[in-house]
Amino acid sequence: MNLLIVDDHAGMRALLRDLLSPIATNIRECTSGEEALASCLEHTPDCITMDFKMGGMDGLTCVQKLRAQHPTINIAVVTQFDNDTLRVRAQQAGADAFVTKDNLDSLQRYVRLLADTLND
Repeated sequence: MNLLIVDDHAGMRALLRDLLSPIATNIRECTSGEEALASCLEHTPDCITMDFKMGGMDGLTCVQKLRAQHPTINIAVVTQFDNDTLRVRAQQAGADAFVTKDNLDSLQRYVRLLADTLND
């Protein structure tokens, strides 16, 4: 599985890399939505973890743009903010999953399920 981690905090990217490296065979990292769009033109990932709040382009805008360009990529919004309005906005933008940063076990399960599906 090819995974793209998009988060503007190096510590969070490292945490997600450590958490998901047993599942994903190839992991790339980006620090912004703009960087993620450019990266996906070169290397289309199977799954993207997308931070919500970043400098420049926010995560939901990036999700919309990615969904338009790459409709089959699995995108999980990963955020510290947990409210129903944001969940709905993420879904409307095209996110496949919504995970809070205090519940990363659910992200690991989501990515493992995707990897299993891709390997079938």
